[in-house]
Amino acid sequence: MLHYGSEPRKELASRIASAAVWDREPFMTDSQVQAKAIIAAALIQSRAIDPEGMASLNKDISAHKLAHLRELTDRIYSALSTESSA
Repeated sequence: MLHYGSEPRKELASRIASAAVWDREPFMTDSQVQAKAIIAAALIQSRAIDPEGMASLNKDISAHKLAHLRELTDRIYSALSTESSA
């Protein structure tokens, strides 16, 4: 298992995904929050998003990586929710 610092990558992915709970949307149901957190964790776990960049002490790098995670998560969520309602 890969580690970042003393934290296993899976736990780091979960923590970052939970922290990235989207402040842009005024209201989301519990199931929407859970679905987006799962998508974000999967992106991090698969290394599509670099968790080390989000944990960077450089706030600009961290904010950019987090914005990228939100954008990808929103795009995947939208595609899946559109697909399931069609």
